[in-house]
Amino acid sequence: MEPGATDVGVFGAGSPYEGQRVTHRGSQFVIEGSGPVDAIALVAWADAGQLRWTSDAIGQWVQASTAPGSVPPPPTPPPPGEAQEGTTGKRRPAPALVTAIVVLLLLLGAVGAYLIGNHSPRTATTTTTGSISTEPASSTTSPDTVTTVQSTLAPTIPPTPAPTNPPTVAPTQPPAPADPVNNANYARIQIGMTLAQVEAILGGAGRLTDESSTFGDQYVWERTDGGYGNISIAIKDGVVFSKYSSIP
Repeated sequence: MEPGATDVGVFGAGSPYEGQRVTHRGSQFVIEGSGPVDAIALVAWADAGQLRWTSDAIGQWVQASTAPGSVPPPPTPPPPGEAQEGTTGKRRPAPALVTAIVVLLLLLGAVGAYLIGNHSPRTATTTTTGSISTEPASSTTSPDTVTTVQSTLAPTIPPTPAPTNPPTVAPTQPPAPADPVNNANYARIQIGMTLAQVEAILGGAGRLTDESSTFGDQYVWERTDGGYGNISIAIKDGVVFSKYSSIP
């Protein structure tokens, strides 16, 4: 990297500039070994996961650079040795501390199992054996006395099922046509496509908002379903030069 340049990010695998770094010198962004590039294209590559910012602060600065006007100055890098948010991540606990916690948990589990085993209630089973004395029953039945034991069982009547009404089915309405201005169609747009191909994907012609010989003519497609966000495409030399989506 040249002296005085700000390190912006690096392209990842699968990107059109894999392994190449992006820097900021003077008032423009530059892809090392390729040439100048606009902030809108950088943001689009980062949203697609093809460009990794040097830090979160750098990413926010590039996002702000897409607004009309001059490019704000880059953020001040942190002192050497201090981790940047979004690049090194959170600190991990020391392996010795993790080992000590695991050993402590194992000891507590063993003590708990010992206490439960020695203080569990015991169940005493007592068997009582009794003797049953059976004596012949004597009964005197008078010829004039007739004892009748009758067991009457009432018939079981099944309950009458309640009448059931067929469920009311609401008439189905045909689904509303999907808005073609969405992130799925945005992902289908590739660098190098013609304007006609983009219009076929997004369902019609976009609105020309800016004409530039450096960064291309800017076309914007607004959502038709009333949702937030839009898709911006830069056309240079008749093909897609860069793209950007603000749809959440």
